Amino acid sequence: MYRTTVINIDCAATNESWGQVNLVDLNAVATSEVVFGFLSRWNIQHIDAEVATAVLAGMISRTRSFRSANVTPKTLRLSSELVTMGARRGDIVQGLWRNQSIATLKLWGRILSRLEQNPESGIVSAMISDTDFFESGAKPEALDGVVDELIAYAPSAKVVVLFQQQRDGLLVHVHAQAPLSALELTRPFNGTGSRERATFVYKEAMDVTEAKGKILASLTSLLGSLSK
Repeated sequence: MYRTTVINIDCAATNESWGQVNLVDLNAVATSEVVFGFLSRWNIQHIDAEVATAVLAGMISRTRSFRSANVTPKTLRLSSELVTMGARRGDIVQGLWRNQSIATLKLWGRILSRLEQNPESGIVSAMISDTDFFESGAKPEALDGVVDELIAYAPSAKVVVLFQQQRDGLLVHVHAQAPLSALELTRPFNGTGSRERATFVYKEAMDVTEAKGKILASLTSLLGSLSK
């Protein structure tokens, strides 16, 4: 019995090259950029306007419209080539950011009104409850959008931490700016995820404010040790 060949395409440093064919480029800003490089070398005729739009959408999304720290001259050159090939940048921006629902905007407003910032450590944090989701009508997926906005418009924010109250404990979302790793920062709490985003559930029985303070103290200590 023959097995289907697995092609592994990625740009993450944590990729373990588990495929039979591995296309992993750590210098790419998005996996779609790796795909573009492969198609360009194989047969550039396969890149029509639709493919170019899809590739550019991946790059714009991952770099928050070219505002992230990992944007390079190569990134901008490739995006220009994609536009020349027919990529519709206006449609991408419209689809990614200009179609937020009222429910999502309500949730973002609640979170932004509770933001706390530690200028010394670069940690920005906020508390979220199930009531926030219920009263705003937003889904948990809406959290990603507010984090992206915080990182894009608050360059001093090295780490964004969202505390989400749940019945079985405190769900903690940690988002880190390169070269920091969210996975490394959450290792003491058995966090799972990637370098950019990791989560863990804190179940120790204590007051929510006390738990939040303990977690932030741990993250601040780790950040201090990493900067030495």
